[in-house]
Amino acid sequence: MQDHTGGVDNTMSGGAAGAVFQAHTLNVNLHLGAPQPAPPAPPRQAEDEAEFPLPDLKRCLAKLGIPADALGIATEWLTEQTLGTGRWEPPPQAARPARSGALRAFASDLRSFTRPDEWFLGSLSYFSVSKIAAIYAAHRHRLGDEEAAVDQFRRLHRYLATQHRLACGPALLLLGEELPYGDGVWLYFTGTFRLRLEPAALQDIPRAQEMIKAGGMSDSLRLANLVFKQPDPFFLPLLEFEGSAGPHEVTMVLSRQHLVWGSATGRVLAKALSGHPVRFSGFGTLHPDQGELRPFALRTVNRR
Repeated sequence: MQDHTGGVDNTMSGGAAGAVFQAHTLNVNLHLGAPQPAPPAPPRQAEDEAEFPLPDLKRCLAKLGIPADALGIATEWLTEQTLGTGRWEPPPQAARPARSGALRAFASDLRSFTRPDEWFLGSLSYFSVSKIAAIYAAHRHRLGDEEAAVDQFRRLHRYLATQHRLACGPALLLLGEELPYGDGVWLYFTGTFRLRLEPAALQDIPRAQEMIKAGGMSDSLRLANLVFKQPDPFFLPLLEFEGSAGPHEVTMVLSRQHLVWGSATGRVLAKALSGHPVRFSGFGTLHPDQGELRPFALRTVNRR
């Protein structure tokens, strides 16, 4: 597939192979200089007409430990959750208490993956306007003019869904499948990360080490506020997090200017400054050959 820089990423598996081949052929023609008329803009789809590449839900539920005789009702509940309907708690016959937490977490991931308008964009901790703008520029002739970055994200998300270029990482990992990589596929992921920060980086912040050693949330929040809202643009411009995406150890680099500050963001970054692991979910692209996960939209995850 062609990314927004004109490069070609790896293929996806299964039913998307035909679409991938067509994308590669188009890319070769473009690089050879063959004239390519701009394709007409696809008709806008109503929200309930949008198509998304959902995984085999029954297989995912089986991997979560749902009994075989409860797969049907659990799948029905999960489908309702994905559509934003139905009760939050799974029916007791579908998941025993020991499994209900994992089932709710998986439902939350599916909602964020398929319906970010309702379940994801309203609680962002990080949003890279520049990355979204760069990706949207490559598809503007298909999607039309749109200046607001959040609306660009919405249109891109729906368009890439119709092109089978969205991937739900939690589902793929449950099924034992490889995560797709390259700029051509948006990967929804959830993972635990640690902030990589040299002690000397905070030496210009008064009492920084003292507040870290104190370990209290009040001190940690005060330190996070001093660090991440620092007016000096050259102070920690990039934040580097280490974690994993499936079998791949990756680094996730965030620009401080794209942090969306709020109580949830403040708390999770306060924990990160104190050396504790933090959980994020988000959309980005995976580049295992370079050991990178490149996010453009993140939110913090608080799960019991």
